[in-house]
Order: sequence, then C-alpha cells, then structure tokens
Amino acid sequence: MDSIVGALRTAAEKAAPGRATVCVVSDHGFAAIKHDVNLYAAFREAGLFSVDNDNKITDWKAMLWPAGGSAAVMLADPKDEQLRARVKTVLDKLASDPANGIDRIWSQQEMQRARGFPNAVFLVSLKIGYEVAYSLSMPLITKPSNLGMHGYVPERNEMRSSFFIVGPHIPAGRSLGEIDMRQIAPTLASVLHIHLAGAELKSAIIRRRRKLIHIAPPDFKRVHRPAVRRALAPVFDLMGGELRIELIRDLHSRVSEAVIVEVWPALRPMPFGRLATGADTRSGQ
Repeated sequence: MDSIVGALRTAAEKAAPGRATVCVVSDHGFAAIKHDVNLYAAFREAGLFSVDNDNKITDWKAMLWPAGGSAAVMLADPKDEQLRARVKTVLDKLASDPANGIDRIWSQQEMQRARGFPNAVFLVSLKIGYEVAYSLSMPLITKPSNLGMHGYVPERNEMRSSFFIVGPHIPAGRSLGEIDMRQIAPTLASVLHIHLAGAELKSAIIRRRRKLIHIAPPDFKRVHRPAVRRALAPVFDLMGGELRIELIRDLHSRVSEAVIVEVWPALRPMPFGRLATGADTRSGQ
C-alpha cells in the first residue's frame, strides 16, 4: 500500500510540481473475528419470523438488519407495544449470557441520538471478536465466517478510520488526533477551494498561511485601489487566497508604495465527534 501511495504522489508531483495534494482516507476500521452469532436462529426459535422448506420467509413480526458487528431490530408493526416488549425479553435473555458475545442492547432513543437506524426499535451491539451471522438454525455461537469485520458501534476504538494528507499549505508533521468523519469532505473541499454549503462541520485542518508581498515599481506610486482589486481578484479567487492591498504612505500622506498581501485562510479545528477517525498529517513535507 505504501508503494502505491508513493507512486501516486510521485506521479502527482510530476504533473503538478509543488501543487499536488494527496489524501489517504478509509471509511471505517476493522476488527478480528473469532465467533459468529446466529441471531436469526434465535429470532426464529422465538417465533418472531417463519420460513418455508426452502428457508424463505413466509411471515415476520420482528426482523434483524445486520451490520457486521451489530444488528438493528425492526418491527412489522412499530406501534405494537406488546411485540416490542416481547422482543426486548428475547434480547435481554440473550445478552445475559456473556458467552453470546452481546455487549449491550441500545434503545430506540439511544440510536436516534447517535443518528443511526432511526426506524429500528433496538440495536444489538456485539463485543469485538463477534459478528452477526445468517444461519437460521442453532447453535447460537459458531465458528467465524470471516477473519475480520466492521459495523461495530462508533464508540469502539477499532472502528476509527485513517486520514493522512500532504500537500501545499498543509502543515507538516502534525497529528490531528481524533476528528469527526463529517469533517473529511469539508477538508478536501477546502483544498479544492470549494464551499460546501450543506456541510455540518468545517475543515479539520489549519492550512499553512502563506504571505506574498509585492512592492510596486516607482510608476505605481499613485495606485488606485479599486482598479488593482478588480484586476487581481480573479487570480486570487482561483488560488483561493484573500486579497488585501495595503498602501504605505509617506510623511505627507502621499502614496509611495503599494503592498499586495495574499493570506491563505486559516481554518480552526472543530470539536471532536463520537464518529471519530484517527487523523494524521505526519507524512507532510
């Protein structure tokens, strides 16, 4: 992987020397798996759904939506409080045995606060090392079908993803710690000088400030500021910088020189979110 990223960066620098930004991002972390948990078998045994001889579902009252290291529970009739209580009893019994690999059962309110599975009534959160499996027959715990899995709740450190970025105006050798995943798109948009109007959070990176100072030649002594701004603004808009013109005056308040200053925007780090990704700029130059 390192050699692939290195080849990409070399090609980018060759095509755009000093102007290329390379970012490596993963969408989630991963955890080693030791056990399968056949929750479907438990739900079938509890009479929460039925199948025919071909194992095709013929009727269901409660069903699982598997997500790897967790599973949401959906009800055919979300308003059926008796059914909800019945499912809760089944889940509590399963979770009471540590050997079943269930970390805890999330309520609907907890899921909504975490902004996941808004229509589910429960979430079965598994321990690291266990994954949701699909067998319709017992036993509940079997050998793993996969060597690794994701989909655990975001508070698990193993689910933190990666974020590495290097390029012009990116501070080198700096660790960002944990950032909210929702900051990744605004961060890359800022590199492209694009504003995401609908983004909930801002960029995670404080871009390195760059200042270019130009001292005008003698024939530029009496500068007309609006005219200069109109002439140069398109260039600065394209580069993403902020154009500021400072007029240095002599003792007689006459314009003697024009100083054109470009300041790249400084972006503040945002508070960490619970959907966190390990972020780093230590590969920077």
